[in-house]
Amino acid sequence: MRIALAPDWGCCALCGYAFYGKTTHQRGKGNLLMDFRYYRCSGTDAYWFGGERICSNNQIRAESLETKIWETACKILKNPGSLEQEDQDDNHREASTENVDTLRAQLQKLQHGM
Repeated sequence: MRIALAPDWGCCALCGYAFYGKTTHQRGKGNLLMDFRYYRCSGTDAYWFGGERICSNNQIRAESLETKIWETACKILKNPGSLEQEDQDDNHREASTENVDTLRAQLQKLQHGM
């Protein structure tokens, strides 16, 4: 199962709405009450949107997401320059996408001219 998170980790990459934490209580073996924590997209809650979900994103167990966030934070603390490098890479990637779009438009014009 994959969950679509936007690069800023706080909102859904599918619909843009915020994620929030939710705890469910379930009975396990021996009638022991267990808590399960999840993060889920607000867009999956139909009651906010007139009874219809506007997002199909999956919820994710809190432990796995929090572990990934903690690992990322530790990596940044060990190498603060990695943020600047990542930002430069993102800017380069955006510029490349713009170049591809420009080239596609030019190709279309040339094909139409032929």
